Amino acid sequence: LCLGLNGTSQARPQLLLLVGKCLANAQYFRKLLYTRAMQIDGVNPVRATRTQVWTALNDPEVLARCVPGVKTLTLIDQNTFKMLLEIAIGPVKSKFDGKIEILERIEPDTVKLSVSAKAPTGIVNATGTVRLEEQDGGTLVHWAGEPKLMGMLATLGGRLIEGVAKQQAGIFFGKLEEEAQKL
Repeated sequence: LCLGLNGTSQARPQLLLLVGKCLANAQYFRKLLYTRAMQIDGVNPVRATRTQVWTALNDPEVLARCVPGVKTLTLIDQNTFKMLLEIAIGPVKSKFDGKIEILERIEPDTVKLSVSAKAPTGIVNATGTVRLEEQDGGTLVHWAGEPKLMGMLATLGGRLIEGVAKQQAGIFFGKLEEEAQKL
């Protein structure tokens, strides 16, 4: 390294500059590959019976109308959906191509699922649980998730994900209530 590329000490400054650029790029790419994992949860009341809410949660057309940013939601088989989702998390706005898999379904009160989605700005992998509880003629929806963000999405939007998730959940459950009441 000390003699440089052509064996002379004259090439040393160019080599040092090249090594410096490589190290700077490595730090940049390390930030892009950054991963952020967290736990988010909430409880949302829905003014509809547990049966109505359960039916709505298991209907891909209803879900496509309720989930903010969903462009398409296609049933692949009984337990798998393909989705295209457009969402902004802080300064990062992306179109995610992904898959939702139902891991466990206990009718009429619990669904466990996994989500994996990719976009140019990052990757999201998550697991989650939705549990329905009857209460005073309505339903309490308990939800919890463990999203793992990777890439620029984690670097730039990671600190904001909990607030965005709660905001999006509020929109989702408002729309879900409207849809469930129609059933």
